[in-house]
Amino acid sequence: MNMSQNYLPEKNISTLKNIFRIGVALNLTYLVVETVFGFCCHSMGLLADAVQNLCDVAGMVLVLSAYKLSDPVGTNRFNFGFKKGAMLIMALVALVTGVLLTFIIAGSVHQIHFPRYLDGRAISLVAAIGVLVNGVTAGLFLMVYRKRLRMRGAFRHMLADAIVSLVVLVAGMVIFFTRWYILDTLVALAVVIVIIFALWELFHNSTSLVLDGVPARVEYEKLVRIFYEQDAVEDVYHLHVWAVAPDTNVLSACVRLREDNGSETVAAVLRDRLVKEGISYVTLEFETGQQEACQNTDAKE
Repeated sequence: MNMSQNYLPEKNISTLKNIFRIGVALNLTYLVVETVFGFCCHSMGLLADAVQNLCDVAGMVLVLSAYKLSDPVGTNRFNFGFKKGAMLIMALVALVTGVLLTFIIAGSVHQIHFPRYLDGRAISLVAAIGVLVNGVTAGLFLMVYRKRLRMRGAFRHMLADAIVSLVVLVAGMVIFFTRWYILDTLVALAVVIVIIFALWELFHNSTSLVLDGVPARVEYEKLVRIFYEQDAVEDVYHLHVWAVAPDTNVLSACVRLREDNGSETVAAVLRDRLVKEGISYVTLEFETGQQEACQNTDAKE
């Protein structure tokens, strides 16, 4: 049996945390400003963009929480610590976002039937601040884009936020010059559709985590090939891969060896290969032709 974890150097983790903290501070401040001006300007476009920013702030808080929850070693009852606590935050974010989207849709429908004056210049100025804030945050994430998968996702989300804020900015300018107020409503509904797609992805990922599905970025067939590429391995079965947290993957397998020796060497090679494929914990049980420990254990179960 062999178990290992893929740790990042403490300095790298500290840098990532600081970047996320800066991102949360910037976007949370802008979120408050955008929400206040959204209500004052009666702009559903700004409010819809604020909901999207709220989702991304929650996502960054989720990542920070995942780091915090992954710090403890664990207890006798919760052996992996509280890493799956991040999933509860994901569910709460989805619930709150769904409620807010309902209000955005209702407000947009009301605005279509009862149009009111919109200050296009104010909308554009607030949206311009959003482009700046989201652009700066995306730039911070871009600095470590290639180092961590979660940073890639954060970068893409912030870049998408900057684009949405840019659309709201252009819409505000058009409204200022043309008084075409319905454009604000159309932008709001378009943003709602974008958020719904993001919520579906969040729901899909959280459901997979609950049901112990194979993590999205792990290729199960490739993991199987890694085992059979070892000359000493005759067969592999009961190969299970699941996630105990959004960024912590676990693998267990029964491995049949051709000879009754060399299991430690094979375990070391497999561990190194599997860690490179994003597996944080590896547990292997070895047997030979004369030993059927894995099968006997399953038979008893």
